[in-house]
Amino acid sequence: MPRKPMTKEAKIRRALDAGVPVGEIARRYNTSPQYVNVVRRKYLPPRPVQAEPTLVQEHAVGPLPDAGRAEPASEPAPTPEPYFASGIVSLQPEPPQPTAGISSIPLGAGEVRELEGPPEPTLWQRFKLWAWGRA
Repeated sequence: MPRKPMTKEAKIRRALDAGVPVGEIARRYNTSPQYVNVVRRKYLPPRPVQAEPTLVQEHAVGPLPDAGRAEPASEPAPTPEPYFASGIVSLQPEPPQPTAGISSIPLGAGEVRELEGPPEPTLWQRFKLWAWGRA
């Protein structure tokens, strides 16, 4: 009994396992590099995660030392207290936002009216009701 022919995806997987570059695989199997990358992401194990995350905070403290010059060890500069706003940490306090003349209304400062039923339908709503025979 003859073997089942390999799918294009299986051929791409085999080439990726052999270490063939993505562009060469795409040219060889008459497909796009995007499809080759999709197959690669689907079947190859994920890349290892960095053991230690890099800190963006280093630049906020001060200039980085030159690579060629050794600097004596000193105490780290105190960092400002972090401000938490919707899950994002920023190192500076949130600046005051302009209110554009909008202020809070004190309780009991307005008049309360009771609504008498639903509002009157608009001209377009009345036309739709008429067109679909519900008026």
